[in-house]
Amino acid sequence: MSSHWSRSLPLLLTCLIAGLIWMLNRAAELPQDLPVISAQEPDLMTGKTQVRRFDPQGNLVSSLLANEARHLPQDDTMLFEQPRLVQTKPGMPAMTLAGERARTVNRAAEVWLYGAVEMRRAPDAKNPELVIRTRDMHVNTETQVARSSAPVTAEMGAHRARAVGFVADNRNETLQLLSQVSMTYVPNKASAGARPRLLP
Repeated sequence: MSSHWSRSLPLLLTCLIAGLIWMLNRAAELPQDLPVISAQEPDLMTGKTQVRRFDPQGNLVSSLLANEARHLPQDDTMLFEQPRLVQTKPGMPAMTLAGERARTVNRAAEVWLYGAVEMRRAPDAKNPELVIRTRDMHVNTETQVARSSAPVTAEMGAHRARAVGFVADNRNETLQLLSQVSMTYVPNKASAGARPRLLP
């Protein structure tokens, strides 16, 4: 009996090792029918979201709050619900943007805000607070230019303006109203009391 086992033991061990190798190969094979992940389908979804950006010196330059965020691999796109973006670049008035929905691409180099949008520039030494209300706004965060072709209202101190379409350049502190412009301008005390000077 022992001689029979001694002759068949190497054969059994060989069969056992061959079976283990076959099972390991099968386990290492990837299923052929895995669904292909679309670049247009979310690969990340979150609820309440807060994203902060800092400059190389460690200063906070922007903070984004949203009720929901989704990431799409295509163009590194982020989709936000109820977003609120606050830009706090050193030496510049703080800017706050709030919308119903937003989409960013290429690491937020470009931002589209959809639905009702409000943009506020904080007051500084030269100007009172500026408030712009419109719909469907595009913002280039690198050039700091915001634009829309929708109806817009703008308020700065006692001044009021309405128009269709605008371009706001935060770096140059300019607001261009594009068409159908109506405005209420209230002169300040210095300009109201000034008398025209006649040249000889």
